[in-house]
Amino acid sequence: MRPLPWCEDLNLPLREVYTNLQYQRRDDRGHFKDTGMIVSLEDIYKTSKGQAKNDDARSGVRRIRVEGDPGIGKSCSCQKLAHDWSSGKLDDFKAVLFLEMRHMSGKVKDAIFEQLLPEDTNMTQDQLWSYIQENQDDVLFILDGLDELSQTAREVTDVMALIQGKILRNCHVLVTSRPYHCVKDLEKCHEFYKIVGYSIKNSFEFIQKYFSKTPETATKLSDQLFRHQNLSRIAVNPLNNVLICIVWEDNVNEGRVPTSPAELYEMIVYSVAKRYCAKKDIQLEGDRFPTNVEQALRCLRKLSWEGLQQDQLQFNIDDIKEKFGHNADDMLAIGLLTRDNSFSRIKRTHFCAFLHKTFQEYLAAYYVSEWVKQESTSKAGIEYLRSLFGMTKATACNVDIELMSANRERYREVQNMLLSVLGDSSGLLFELFAEELSKDGCKEDKNLLSFFCITFLGRTCEAGKAEFRLAEIVAPCLPQHITNDVWGHAACNSFKFDHVEWIDGLTQVIRCQRKVAMSPNVRLIQHVTIIELILSSGLNLLKELSEMQSLKHINLCIGCASAPDFSHYDSMLADMIMKLRYLRSLGVKIGHWFGESKEARGFGKLTATLQSISEHTTLEIVQLHHPIINWFMDFSADKGDKKLVTFDVDAMVHKLKECVTKNKVLTRLRLSWKIGENYVSIPSPPTAYKGICSSQALSDLCLAIQGNRTLETLTIDGMFSESEGHQEIIDQLMRNKPANFEELGIIMFNSEQYSQRIFSSNIDSIQAY
Repeated sequence: MRPLPWCEDLNLPLREVYTNLQYQRRDDRGHFKDTGMIVSLEDIYKTSKGQAKNDDARSGVRRIRVEGDPGIGKSCSCQKLAHDWSSGKLDDFKAVLFLEMRHMSGKVKDAIFEQLLPEDTNMTQDQLWSYIQENQDDVLFILDGLDELSQTAREVTDVMALIQGKILRNCHVLVTSRPYHCVKDLEKCHEFYKIVGYSIKNSFEFIQKYFSKTPETATKLSDQLFRHQNLSRIAVNPLNNVLICIVWEDNVNEGRVPTSPAELYEMIVYSVAKRYCAKKDIQLEGDRFPTNVEQALRCLRKLSWEGLQQDQLQFNIDDIKEKFGHNADDMLAIGLLTRDNSFSRIKRTHFCAFLHKTFQEYLAAYYVSEWVKQESTSKAGIEYLRSLFGMTKATACNVDIELMSANRERYREVQNMLLSVLGDSSGLLFELFAEELSKDGCKEDKNLLSFFCITFLGRTCEAGKAEFRLAEIVAPCLPQHITNDVWGHAACNSFKFDHVEWIDGLTQVIRCQRKVAMSPNVRLIQHVTIIELILSSGLNLLKELSEMQSLKHINLCIGCASAPDFSHYDSMLADMIMKLRYLRSLGVKIGHWFGESKEARGFGKLTATLQSISEHTTLEIVQLHHPIINWFMDFSADKGDKKLVTFDVDAMVHKLKECVTKNKVLTRLRLSWKIGENYVSIPSPPTAYKGICSSQALSDLCLAIQGNRTLETLTIDGMFSESEGHQEIIDQLMRNKPANFEELGIIMFNSEQYSQRIFSSNIDSIQAY
């Protein structure tokens, strides 16, 4: 394979440079799980064959969907699968038909004949089609890049009927696409795999292969990946990995490395143009290209943007020559376009396309950025931004959320690239968001719009750009309740991969509001509802929220934590409560807590947190839900043994008593420690930590509860271990429950129920608590 057209001497044997990828498979509950042994598309079919118990078993899985981010290796994996079949390594099928969706312009029958068969074949279309119809169980269609199927082709092709089993229903079909495209088209596929990239180790292996003749160069680049976190994040994408090698090769003496995908593509475009100038003996003026090369690059950017607007990935060369005149020759020769012929056997047309769709998307983003950055063209830049992000006209009275969502799905990579290119020059975009946020609209639309806005704000923070200057533009227009709990709305499906960016954007808003908090008549955020995936980010969030004095309501849902020391979380939570003087309600849920050490190190003790609650003067509602810890590194133990480890909670019970007696405004307090679930694939026993306390401590707490006249709800679940003496104390409390309690419950940890529990391979949503 020759991956880069401008590198004429770079020819890489597919079987030698192909690197295994990481795949995840979606189970019946919709959760993606690591597949372990599956590292290629060939493995998917080997696994299916190995699991088949009879000839009919394979017939149940006919259509397989594979998704992955741009440049992750979908097309290369498809080529490898076809290559393996042609080399005799995949004997499951008599025929494998590899069709690229960007080339589809008619019926599947025509595409097979035009894309795959040589011109001098003796087989007719009808003969080939009859063979496929008669041998459907032994035919595999590989349909690569469904997201690149043009709208024009969709209107005439029957490829969707093939994917959905309406024609050739017994053929096997494997279809690839980007993860946020073609969702409805692929709903009926029997299996769903996701390529999640390859590890940094795989990246190092490829670098060694690429620089096999100069291993010292490979070592230097690998060192850079170790030292620069941003670079290592980019490198776990196969296409980016190749481009990083090219950039490093061209800038080896400068030692410059990219910090974002947009910067990587900027460096690649510069490298391509520089190579073109060297090839044509064109002299550069310092780092500046001569006028004709600069103009050719501008024209390529314009071509990219206009092509994406029309869903066009292929361009007629004659049309380019007619439209761009004397610039066309440089555009076609510079190295960013690959030439090809149409598949029509009657009338050949010469086409060209960008090496990869991501190149077209980067150039389109750069094209828009040029209009936005220049003051003289800012009015036109605003219209480009409206078109790209789905903004309504200034005269419109309502926000069109559906249009913004559709544009996010359609132009996702262009939007991301543009925000990275613009960085702190993105002010025009956020002025438009401020304008949209100021329009009349329902509360739900405002929540969604602010979610979109904060997500894009987070994108501009890439590589430390923009600080919170951009947040100052939109912060006054944001609602006082900020949330990312919007996933029930269909319009947010196209944003489901932007979780980290939303958190980054919110951090900028918090810092901005902290700066202006003392100014008069400032509208400040008072309520946050945040769903966070991991506690490491959640701890950073607690630190940021602690400095936001205006907050009255906080609701945090954290998916899982992997940390050895619970006491650090306890102290940070306590510190936040004490600093927020006007806080009225606090809710924290943590789904699962995994550890890699056998030492509990204070797990489950909320002593400092309860102390802060007892001293707070405005806090009315507290709900803290925590899991029992799971340790998963004890490989020596019998997986069937259930381990229970005790820890002393007397100090925590004492602080809980102080909450009940000292806090005179608290009306609702819920504390729970639920038992988490282990991965069944990890050969360690389920382990839980249960609290034990003295009868005196429990009696003191119950007496305090009986004397409380402000609490309406108090539930304590899993804090105490079962014992007859403890149960009698609790039963006596329940028999004499004060009248102010609408709900009162103390549920003890039951080790017998725990030991009988069936541990699932799935991690349930924290919302289940």
